[in-house]
Amino acid sequence: MVDNYYEKLLRTAVLYYSEELTQQEVAQRMGVSRQAVNKYLAEAKEKGIIEFKINNPIETNKKLEKYLRDKYKLKAAVIASGHYYNEDVLRYLIAQKAVDVLKPLLIKECRRVALSWGRTVYALINQFPDKEIYSDSEILPLFGTSDNTAPYFMINELVRVFAEKIHGTPRFIYLPVSPADREDYNHYIKTRAYTNAMDYWKNIDLAVIGIGDMTKNSSNRSPYPGEDLIWEELGGCHIVGDICAKYFDKGGRFFSCEHGDMLLSIPLEDLKNVKMVVAMAGGNSKVKSIKGALLTNIIDVLITDEQTASYLAAS
Repeated sequence: MVDNYYEKLLRTAVLYYSEELTQQEVAQRMGVSRQAVNKYLAEAKEKGIIEFKINNPIETNKKLEKYLRDKYKLKAAVIASGHYYNEDVLRYLIAQKAVDVLKPLLIKECRRVALSWGRTVYALINQFPDKEIYSDSEILPLFGTSDNTAPYFMINELVRVFAEKIHGTPRFIYLPVSPADREDYNHYIKTRAYTNAMDYWKNIDLAVIGIGDMTKNSSNRSPYPGEDLIWEELGGCHIVGDICAKYFDKGGRFFSCEHGDMLLSIPLEDLKNVKMVVAMAGGNSKVKSIKGALLTNIIDVLITDEQTASYLAAS
């Protein structure tokens, strides 16, 4: 008798929750009243036949953020919830999170802020609220200008727009990131523009960067003029990515080469001395690049998406 009654509770639960019938439909199927169905469901809950579980992505992501923070020795990890495969959507969500991270820093702490280029930094600047905060920060580029006309490569324009949005002061660098040859490089490093840039780069409170993908999956990467020569020189070094035109392998080891050393960008030692480096990157194809970047020990804050964070935690 007890077994039959237990089976009745179980059948009621299956019909109502698994087959998604209404209580009236369950009553008709079982030949009982609707009040009896309601009673069976209540008893099924009491006896543990029915259990409810709420999957809270916010709580799950908080645990994942802590795990990434501890594993990669970060000051913070910030995760955009959800699983998305469209790269534009991913960049949008990551940039939204970055806005929330950067606002308090720009208001209170950071007086000299440096920007990298790239699609995610471009998305951040586009989404940053216009004149919502007032900051007396200086905004400057982390390297010279590129001939690539894509808007996310126009570094001085990125600096100008971002400075305008936060009431900051833009500091431009009127030098090419990649001089044509050694003679041009030797000329540029003697200019006042280069001397001023080097002074700026030695005292940066906050750097906002993307992470470049140089793995076999990097079909969407847009190189800047001259980068192909660096790729040729570093072809045997198993490079997986770059930050601020500094190229590293999967273990976070940086590599130098003749053309790379001629780039007019923040020196690696100065990048290591930045008080806080916030990196934004996501997507399955970038997991190796992001992990390598984290292992350089330069990044303080990582902002990424939920699926990428899970892969980084498991790898």
